Amino acid sequence: LSLCDPRHKGERTWREERVPVYEQALVALRKLTFHCLDNQQKLAEIGGVKLIIDLCSDKEFYRTCSRFSPGSKERLTRLTLGKKFICQAIQAREEHAGEILEEFAALSHSRPSVSAQYPAYTVSLATADQDWVADAMLASGTVWPDHASCPAHSQPVWTCVVVTCVENGGHVWCQFCSEKPHPRLQAMRDSLTQLPLPPLSHSSPLSLAAGDVYAIFVDPASCPSHGCLLVPQWCRARLVGEDPSGLLLMLAVDFGFTATVAPSHVSPLPQQCRGVPPQAVPCKLRGVAPVPSSIAILENGAAVLRNTAFEKTAYRLEIKTFGGIEALLKLSRCPDRDVAQQAVGALLNLAVAAELRAEMGKRGAISVVLGLLQQYRSDQDLLAQTLGVLQNLLMASPENA
Repeated sequence: LSLCDPRHKGERTWREERVPVYEQALVALRKLTFHCLDNQQKLAEIGGVKLIIDLCSDKEFYRTCSRFSPGSKERLTRLTLGKKFICQAIQAREEHAGEILEEFAALSHSRPSVSAQYPAYTVSLATADQDWVADAMLASGTVWPDHASCPAHSQPVWTCVVVTCVENGGHVWCQFCSEKPHPRLQAMRDSLTQLPLPPLSHSSPLSLAAGDVYAIFVDPASCPSHGCLLVPQWCRARLVGEDPSGLLLMLAVDFGFTATVAPSHVSPLPQQCRGVPPQAVPCKLRGVAPVPSSIAILENGAAVLRNTAFEKTAYRLEIKTFGGIEALLKLSRCPDRDVAQQAVGALLNLAVAAELRAEMGKRGAISVVLGLLQQYRSDQDLLAQTLGVLQNLLMASPENA
């Protein structure tokens, strides 16, 4: 059981190496608890229920070990880069904004004072025909649904945005289309167009400091990630770092892409460009998450909870106490059928306890079950299990009825 503890700390690579350990440990526990009341009792007595729920719902673990695939980034790029969308934007609270900013490589390696200048948003993007980008991503199978709610710093705002850079399969840089743009924005653009073409020969070497903003000349033909640019041009960029060859890594603050440029393609920032806030904003696409690094952990973890909830109401109540209802409801909605089957089976066993039916209803179980009935209407086994959950939830339960 100690091998299932998700609270180990370590670097990303160390935690990824633990995934096979978690998988094998959960397979063993699944077999040990199957129709064995003594082992179910032992598991509950030594805190196993809590550990398994923590592992199956440990946000930190899956954020550390799961990454958006290259295929998901390619798909999102084709769908969004350089295009205009109707957008519902919500500014994230400070504690959640940090998690979003970590997904943006240039910001995650910047000084805290630099990252603090960027508000983070969660966004829902739709075309003029009301086709939602998140739905298209989910249909492609390159991402999973994300049912987690993001604490909002502000009320949702409907606006229009242009996606200027795609960071990965779930995060983009957006320019917000404001009815009242910054009064100095046009003056900034004009001053950039008046800079001479590179290479520049500086009378004295430029004094460059990481985190400061300069003007850089970028040719979109040199890198596909600059697809939001149509012609070679000067733009504002923040110095992120320098490679051993002397090339400079720059973050284009008005677009979000990173570019590697020679010092001869860098100019001091014109005065008219100062004081204008960055025009590109880091955003998380609402409703999508990376495919977990291990489906087996979720499937076998849900199976152990299903076994534990099979006979004893005391163990069912313990699952509820440690957040198992919420974890299982989320697992039941995941795209993998085997994970969903084990989670639905666990919910079926939990709903046998009259003491839990009202609580499950409050947690949204009825809505989840109705969605599953539609999703698995052609799958006889899962359909029968899901109907069983609904029947148990409604049995002698006026609150759910």
